[in-house]
Amino acid sequence: MLKNTLIPVSEFVTRREQLLAKLPNNSAALFPAGREVTRSNDTEYLFCQNKNFYYLTGFNEPDALLVLIKGTDEQPNQSILFCRDKDPLQEVWHGRRIGADLAQRDYLFTHCFSVSDIDTHLTDFLDGKDSVHVCQGESNEFDQQLLVWLQQLKAASRQGKIAPNAIVDCSHIIHDLRIFKSAAELSVMRQANVISGHAHQRAMEKTYEGKFEYQIEAEILHEFARNGARYTAYNSIVAGGDNGNILHYTENEDVLINGDWLLIDA
Repeated sequence: MLKNTLIPVSEFVTRREQLLAKLPNNSAALFPAGREVTRSNDTEYLFCQNKNFYYLTGFNEPDALLVLIKGTDEQPNQSILFCRDKDPLQEVWHGRRIGADLAQRDYLFTHCFSVSDIDTHLTDFLDGKDSVHVCQGESNEFDQQLLVWLQQLKAASRQGKIAPNAIVDCSHIIHDLRIFKSAAELSVMRQANVISGHAHQRAMEKTYEGKFEYQIEAEILHEFARNGARYTAYNSIVAGGDNGNILHYTENEDVLINGDWLLIDA
């Protein structure tokens, strides 16, 4: 079992194999991780991993890249991860990093490399492939970087390098895979359902005239975290009175008035 997940590592391996089975021979598929976003100076917004990347890896660090290689009859499939280096100074300030060696061992990738070496190694993996598959439109920054890597391959044609001749959107493949839930996924979903139910019950118990909407939101978040659900799937709506007419109301800052409805979407 991977740290901080209830899904066994073998299931992530199976997901990668299922996706590879749907790719044409002699192709590659690239899935970038999420990026950290600076909030102010040396603080970042809460990191949220790219969902497709996490579905295939279980790896919850930013700035990584998963590369899946669909081989031929003579060459086996490969799964390669590029991730951040171990860095004692950064780990003192921002927390531990897994690093390439542990990532390869614990997440069962074929190869792992430092993301600082991605320009050196990635073009070698793409060299000679017929097509490269990505979830187009998820990240304009990544889409542009992919074009740079492919241009580097094309520029090295005199050295015998061959760039893929097609970029293919594989969003529909991974979306179709994610529709069907495993027993482990269903167990997690049921657990989340129970926790959410308790949180809504707590909100009803703690609601009375004169409280603020954000205080009810705090009760909900408290119940989530108390039962092991550290992060919400989306920002909670706690809307008293006319605020319930705002479809995506998240300010949650008004006082509750006796006789008003309280709408909660959490």
